[in-house]
Amino acid sequence: MIENLYLLLDKIILNALPKESTYIFKKQLETKDEYKFILLIDEKVSNSKLFKKNSLIKTILDALNLEVSKYEKKISIDVEVYDELG
Repeated sequence: MIENLYLLLDKIILNALPKESTYIFKKQLETKDEYKFILLIDEKVSNSKLFKKNSLIKTILDALNLEVSKYEKKISIDVEVYDELG
């Protein structure tokens, strides 16, 4: 299940970000109660409207963590910002 979720989230993030964006999205951990991911983004992306106050990630997580969601575990994405990726 985590692999399908990872592919879905990666596709959403890829399509939501500007083409020139630099980011790394990885599976971090699966526990009994949670699927955890990490998203590393460059400073330029973090300043875009999509990431102000983590609005893109918050919206995605709110939708996926609804009680009616098909995912039985809580989903979390840690967002970290770097000056330069590469």
